[in-house]
Amino acid sequence: MLILLIELIVPAYQQSATFDEGCHTLAGYTYWTKGDFGINPENPPLVKLLAAVPLLAMPLRYSPPPQIFFKVSCLAGGKQFLYSNNADAMLFRARMAAAMLTLLTGLLVLAAAAEMFAPTVGLLALILFVFEPNLIAHGSLVTTDMGMTLFLFATVYSFYRYVKHPSVARLLLTVYAPVLRLLPNTRRYYCSQFYCCSRSRKPCSRMRTPNLPRAED
Repeated sequence: MLILLIELIVPAYQQSATFDEGCHTLAGYTYWTKGDFGINPENPPLVKLLAAVPLLAMPLRYSPPPQIFFKVSCLAGGKQFLYSNNADAMLFRARMAAAMLTLLTGLLVLAAAAEMFAPTVGLLALILFVFEPNLIAHGSLVTTDMGMTLFLFATVYSFYRYVKHPSVARLLLTVYAPVLRLLPNTRRYYCSQFYCCSRSRKPCSRMRTPNLPRAED
């Protein structure tokens, strides 16, 4: 875990902002300080709220995003929000808050593999997790990727534990883990399909997609 922490700290400190980190940072800060959830509404607020917590103690200059198309407004407003303040300090604090989700995912992988197989297998799974390039690349970014990874894995693991030894507590975890899973990312329908497939005896190919209404010409 120490190696994973170093892998998260170094890029969080050295890398410049990615395309959407400014938008997510602005959104989370606005949620806390203004109570306005209209910024970046396509992604639910959990990860953004978490990342913005360390920023609340900073004396930041804040300007409302421009009144244009909401996606462009968030990107432009996020860039202005970062670079009208100390962008390096803001990004590092927000990234380390978001990186807590990666650390939790690593611990969950260790616990799941150890319970399903053996403690040595759990250690091996953790080693593979720590040195997985995609996780290293995304583990400390202010995006919804690691939040979705954590809660999706927690959903499958909690369902496994309930099937293995049913109890009220494990049933509640199985029920509420999918709810938490829906908070970090709006791609919830596809993940729900995956979860339903894992619970259903029917092949996934037989599961129909909902009939979504079409926009009228």
